[in-house]
Amino acid sequence: MPVPAARSRPSRRRWRAWCESADCDLSRTQNFYGLQDLVLRTTLVSGDAFTVTPRVARAGRAAVLALQIIEADRVCNPQGRSDSDTLTDGIEHDAATGEALSYWICNRHPGDVLSIGGVRAWTNVRARGDSTGRRNVLHHFRRL
Repeated sequence: MPVPAARSRPSRRRWRAWCESADCDLSRTQNFYGLQDLVLRTTLVSGDAFTVTPRVARAGRAAVLALQIIEADRVCNPQGRSDSDTLTDGIEHDAATGEALSYWICNRHPGDVLSIGGVRAWTNVRARGDSTGRRNVLHHFRRL
């Protein structure tokens, strides 16, 4: 059953306000459309990209969802560990189903000249929220 137009307008207004504001970007540098462009270009160049979806409370803003685009090279095995049955290129997955369980994200790009000798650290981000099942990471790629 279609939603009456009068009831859908507030949702459209909230969506448009979030999309057109830089508050949708964790770093507050781009709006949603700029982030979409970045994901497309990154995916075309690298083959894939990742979006982390943290919830960030910001003064004066009702929406708490923010997006952070992660370049594929930053998702990698911690400390240079080899791939295994449950860890492939920084993605931990269920050995039986192949479902992604979590992602290891390095704080620096491996090719960053300034990171030579710098301390690299990895953050493990669960693919879904434990209690909600909400997606914490979106993996953008074309399966071939």
